[in-house]
Amino acid sequence: MNDRLVPVTPSLRRKLKSSFQQQFKSTEDFLLRWTQQADALGKSPLEADIENILYSQTQSTCVYWIINGVCQLLLHRPYRDNSLKQIPLSLKQELHNKFYQQFKVQGEIAWGEFAVAWGKHLNDSDPPRHQTLRNFLTNEERNSCEHWLVDGLCHLLLDRSFDECMEQGLENSTKLPSSASHSSKSNSQSIIPIGFDTIRWVGRNALVAKLEHQLQEDGRILSIVGMTGIGKTSLAMRLTVEPSLAIKFQESYTVNLDRTLSNFWEIARQLLGERIAQEEQLQKEPDLLVQAVVDKLRSQPCLLILDMLEEVLESDGEGSHQFSEPLFTKFFEQIVKAQQMLSRIILTSQDLPPAIAEGRYPSRAHIERLKGLEETEALELFETWDVHILEEVDLENLKRIIRVYEGHPLALRVIAGEIRMPPYNGDVRAYWYDYGDEITAVESMKDVTEERSREDKPRLDRYSIGLTDLVKKRIDRTFTRLYKAEPLACLMLCQGAVYRRAVERSAWLLMISEHSHEAQASAFQSLQRRFLLEEEYTERKVLYRLHSLIRRVALDRLAQLEVEVLPL
Repeated sequence: MNDRLVPVTPSLRRKLKSSFQQQFKSTEDFLLRWTQQADALGKSPLEADIENILYSQTQSTCVYWIINGVCQLLLHRPYRDNSLKQIPLSLKQELHNKFYQQFKVQGEIAWGEFAVAWGKHLNDSDPPRHQTLRNFLTNEERNSCEHWLVDGLCHLLLDRSFDECMEQGLENSTKLPSSASHSSKSNSQSIIPIGFDTIRWVGRNALVAKLEHQLQEDGRILSIVGMTGIGKTSLAMRLTVEPSLAIKFQESYTVNLDRTLSNFWEIARQLLGERIAQEEQLQKEPDLLVQAVVDKLRSQPCLLILDMLEEVLESDGEGSHQFSEPLFTKFFEQIVKAQQMLSRIILTSQDLPPAIAEGRYPSRAHIERLKGLEETEALELFETWDVHILEEVDLENLKRIIRVYEGHPLALRVIAGEIRMPPYNGDVRAYWYDYGDEITAVESMKDVTEERSREDKPRLDRYSIGLTDLVKKRIDRTFTRLYKAEPLACLMLCQGAVYRRAVERSAWLLMISEHSHEAQASAFQSLQRRFLLEEEYTERKVLYRLHSLIRRVALDRLAQLEVEVLPL
């Protein structure tokens, strides 16, 4: 048991507290869950230990094994020590080379395979972002890194901890001849770029061309929206490397939004520099800070990506969304109203953003909803992952997987990564032998004559470790966010999950018929604005259903929500 003291930052404490309040009613419930997972987490800590982590204003450290267990239960990942560590060039080069050897396929980085490997090896369902790795591994001037990242890379790529690597390096350095310690920097091996800017991209070529044209013209704000894992961030990254855009916007910034932080200040810090953003006058008068950021974007051609905009949105109580930080409203309005604007902004969001400037500038603010890949695009995805079709039965099984998952890119990337890696080693039939029954079961549910069932148990989001860690947990977070913001809409979603096929809007409203018609309509609109309903167009009417990946999680939560939300 590791008893070393590690820091607990205010930001981490806020995240843990927020997750605790969403998942548990009391510390006793939390400790009961810990006891149930004692084989993985170890002995249960004291109640006072948990309360100190969540609520203490003075205690800034904790023993590692306790805070690690708390992070595992509340954040579904290990504890992350964000303290900076100096990284010897030799170790950085070794990590770079190992990463290159293991995850570069056909000249491109296999990000999905890396995410699966990180999750399995480190029991961490939240792998580092592409930009984070790029900034560390390809920047020759950067000789420091957060401990959690370099330690994870050492475990994954070198099968030993960062501390063990440092100890081994120190031992080796004591064995070198004295002349070796004076070698010049020019003789050291430089970091070789490994193609982090090359995105493993398939399909959607017509969409990329359309969006590129809009950004080249007067489209100032592009909002890419859709359900979790549908490829919003990947599309945004793909646009940044489109040659015409890369030439026009040579400055590119990416800000990952987080509801626990002051997000607009982070945007200002990246665009203006920390020294300018912290000037006393700008800190005292936020409107001036907004104006300074807008002036930078107006006068210099930049491409600004704001990822996960849903983190700064909140319900307005009427089925729509508003910004939790009012500065965003002023910022976006000034962007579309400005007479001249050299920069462009790309937003990604699971929720529909509020109308900018009351929608008076439609050519300057465009919303693009993403759905799943077409069958041919999804087959190309499997091919780029070295999943080869050897016989006709392999092709048919892959097509069945694609249809059941409705072309969901994240789920298909996870499956492709699992097929490519041991023990399947690219053998589609071996994978189907293990998991084909799960696909067949979902197909059968759609074919039965009964339209409704509360007892269906599709397992598309959880039948393998990769799907559980990288797909199910993301869908769980979507439900948690919906329930916290709009419990009635969440109840409608879960009750509508009993439908095996698409039904009319009126059938969805009847799910919560105990409430007023206004409340029913508001809840339905909320589900639409969060892209949790799939539309099917038939002759003269539109039908609505849940995505295959959403339905199981909704059914799992139905009974509890009926108790908590339905009126007595």
